[in-house]
Amino acid sequence: MGRAYSLMLQSHLRTCHIFYAVSASLNTYDRDPHVIRAFCEAWCPETNTLHTIFGEMSISLWDFYKLGGLPICGKIYDEAVSSRDTLYQHHQKQLEINLTHM
Repeated sequence: MGRAYSLMLQSHLRTCHIFYAVSASLNTYDRDPHVIRAFCEAWCPETNTLHTIFGEMSISLWDFYKLGGLPICGKIYDEAVSSRDTLYQHHQKQLEINLTHM
C-alpha cells in the first residue's frame, strides 16, 4: 500500500472515531489471561460490577488497565458522585427556593 492510501485510510478511521481502536488491535500487549478470565466470570453486565467473595465491587478503567495490561489511549475520565444525603439536601434547598418564588 502506498503512503497516500495509508494517510487516506487513517483520515477515514479518525473521522469515524475508531482510529485508536483499530491501531490498538494491531499490537500485542503483556496481559495475564487468567486475570481476564476471572474478570469475565465475575462480571455482571446488568449492574456493570464484579461479584466477588467480598461482595459487589466496581472497577475503574485504570484498575482494569493495571490488572489486565490492556492499553488506554487518551486521558482517563474520573467523576465523583456526591453522597445520597448531600444530593437530598441539595434537592430540598432547590424545592425551598422554588416554593419561595411562587
